[in-house]
Amino acid sequence: MIFDLTKATNYSWMLQASYLDLTSVILDSAVSLRTYLKARTINEGNIFADQQAIAFTDPATGYSFINQLANTSNGTSATVFKSNKDGSDTIAIRGTELPHCG
Repeated sequence: MIFDLTKATNYSWMLQASYLDLTSVILDSAVSLRTYLKARTINEGNIFADQQAIAFTDPATGYSFINQLANTSNGTSATVFKSNKDGSDTIAIRGTELPHCG
């Protein structure tokens, strides 16, 4: 089995992005996706660095945002990305977020 470092990096970045609130991203807008990848509105520890966001949204080799099911009442969230390179879709399902105890 051959290890594909680029594919592993892309998958890890999709997972990282799935922890962010991308529900307001404008479809087919790399600039909008890039902005939300770097926004500090939710899960600040998962925001993207500038160069990382640029690479992730590259029009030839990066990804586009398709849709996100964000934080249901039981903490489920999933995000769909489309490869700009080959048009394939990937679903990133993040870990369940437990309700805050107060």
